[in-house]
Amino acid sequence: MRRNLYPEMVYIYQRMGNTNTALSLIIEKLHDVKQAIAFVEDHKDEQLWEELISRSLTSPDFLSDLLEHVGSHFVDLVKLIRRIPDELPIPNLKHKLVKILSDCALQTSIRTGSNVIL
Repeated sequence: MRRNLYPEMVYIYQRMGNTNTALSLIIEKLHDVKQAIAFVEDHKDEQLWEELISRSLTSPDFLSDLLEHVGSHFVDLVKLIRRIPDELPIPNLKHKLVKILSDCALQTSIRTGSNVIL
Protein backbone atom coordinates (compact mmCIF):
# COMPACT_ATOMS: atom_id res chain seq x y z
CA MET A 1 0.00 0.00 0.00
CA ARG A 2 1.37 3.37 -1.03
CA ARG A 3 0.67 6.35 1.21
CA ASN A 4 0.30 9.86 -0.09
CA LEU A 5 2.14 12.03 2.38
CA TYR A 6 1.63 15.25 0.46
CA PRO A 7 0.56 17.38 3.46
CA GLU A 8 3.69 16.27 5.28
CA MET A 9 5.82 16.99 2.23
CA VAL A 10 4.29 20.48 1.98
CA TYR A 11 5.19 21.09 5.62
CA ILE A 12 8.77 19.90 5.13
CA TYR A 13 9.31 21.95 1.96
CA GLN A 14 7.84 24.99 3.69
CA ARG A 15 10.13 24.58 6.70
CA MET A 16 13.11 24.21 4.35
CA GLY A 17 12.19 27.50 2.68
CA ASN A 18 11.26 25.88 -0.62
CA THR A 19 7.87 27.56 -0.85
CA ASN A 20 7.49 27.19 -4.64
CA THR A 21 7.73 23.40 -4.40
CA ALA A 22 5.34 23.37 -1.44
CA LEU A 23 2.83 25.46 -3.38
CA SER A 24 3.21 23.18 -6.40
CA LEU A 25 2.34 20.17 -4.24
CA ILE A 26 -0.73 21.93 -2.86
CA ILE A 27 -1.93 22.80 -6.36
CA GLU A 28 -1.01 19.66 -8.29
CA LYS A 29 -1.37 16.88 -5.73
CA LEU A 30 -3.79 18.14 -3.10
CA HIS A 31 -5.93 20.31 -5.44
CA ASP A 32 -6.87 22.47 -2.47
CA VAL A 33 -7.56 26.08 -3.44
CA LYS A 34 -8.28 27.26 0.10
CA GLN A 35 -5.02 25.81 1.39
CA ALA A 36 -3.12 27.34 -1.55
CA ILE A 37 -4.57 30.79 -0.85
CA ALA A 38 -3.85 30.48 2.89
CA PHE A 39 -0.31 29.30 2.13
CA VAL A 40 0.39 32.25 -0.15
CA GLU A 41 -1.15 34.75 2.28
CA ASP A 42 0.88 33.38 5.19
CA HIS A 43 4.11 33.98 3.30
CA LYS A 44 3.18 37.49 2.08
CA ASP A 45 5.17 36.93 -1.10
CA GLU A 46 4.08 38.55 -4.36
CA GLN A 47 5.95 35.90 -6.37
CA LEU A 48 3.90 33.14 -4.72
CA TRP A 49 0.69 34.93 -5.75
CA GLU A 50 2.07 35.14 -9.27
CA GLU A 51 2.91 31.42 -9.20
CA LEU A 52 -0.56 30.55 -7.90
CA ILE A 53 -2.25 32.61 -10.61
CA SER A 54 -0.01 31.26 -13.38
CA ARG A 55 -0.59 27.64 -12.40
CA SER A 56 -4.34 28.14 -12.04
CA LEU A 57 -4.62 29.50 -15.59
CA THR A 58 -3.92 26.02 -16.95
CA SER A 59 -6.81 24.32 -15.15
CA PRO A 60 -10.36 25.66 -15.61
CA ASP A 61 -11.67 23.86 -12.52
CA PHE A 62 -8.86 25.10 -10.27
CA LEU A 63 -9.25 28.63 -11.68
CA SER A 64 -12.98 28.47 -11.05
CA ASP A 65 -12.36 27.52 -7.42
CA LEU A 66 -9.71 30.24 -7.12
CA LEU A 67 -12.17 32.86 -8.38
CA GLU A 68 -14.72 31.55 -5.89
CA HIS A 69 -12.45 32.06 -2.87
CA VAL A 70 -10.09 34.89 -3.78
CA GLY A 71 -12.50 37.84 -3.46
CA SER A 72 -11.71 38.74 0.13
CA HIS A 73 -7.96 38.13 -0.08
CA PHE A 74 -5.05 40.34 -0.96
CA VAL A 75 -4.62 39.86 -4.68
CA ASP A 76 -4.86 42.17 -7.66
CA LEU A 77 -8.22 40.98 -9.00
CA VAL A 78 -8.06 43.11 -12.13
CA LYS A 79 -4.69 41.58 -13.00
CA LEU A 80 -6.05 38.08 -12.35
CA ILE A 81 -9.16 38.55 -14.48
CA ARG A 82 -7.22 40.14 -17.35
CA ARG A 83 -4.86 37.18 -17.47
CA ILE A 84 -7.64 34.66 -18.00
CA PRO A 85 -7.44 33.45 -21.61
CA ASP A 86 -10.55 34.27 -23.64
CA GLU A 87 -10.96 30.71 -24.87
CA LEU A 88 -10.69 29.10 -21.41
CA PRO A 89 -14.09 27.68 -20.37
CA ILE A 90 -14.66 28.44 -16.69
CA PRO A 91 -17.64 26.83 -14.96
CA ASN A 92 -20.07 29.38 -13.46
CA LEU A 93 -17.89 32.34 -14.42
CA LYS A 94 -20.72 34.87 -14.21
CA HIS A 95 -21.59 33.78 -10.67
CA LYS A 96 -17.93 33.94 -9.63
CA LEU A 97 -17.45 37.46 -11.02
CA VAL A 98 -20.62 38.70 -9.31
CA LYS A 99 -19.33 37.28 -6.00
CA ILE A 100 -15.94 38.97 -6.51
CA LEU A 101 -17.61 42.32 -7.22
CA SER A 102 -19.89 42.03 -4.18
CA ASP A 103 -16.88 41.15 -1.99
CA CYS A 104 -15.05 44.21 -3.30
CA ALA A 105 -18.08 46.40 -2.63
CA LEU A 106 -18.28 45.04 0.91
CA GLN A 107 -14.58 45.75 1.50
CA THR A 108 -15.03 49.30 0.21
CA SER A 109 -18.02 49.81 2.48
CA ILE A 110 -16.08 48.54 5.49
CA ARG A 111 -13.14 50.83 4.72
CA THR A 112 -15.45 53.82 4.30
CA GLY A 113 -17.17 53.05 7.60
CA SER A 114 -13.82 52.63 9.34
CA ASN A 115 -12.63 55.99 8.00
CA VAL A 116 -15.81 57.68 9.25
CA ILE A 117 -15.27 56.17 12.70
CA LEU A 118 -11.64 57.30 12.77
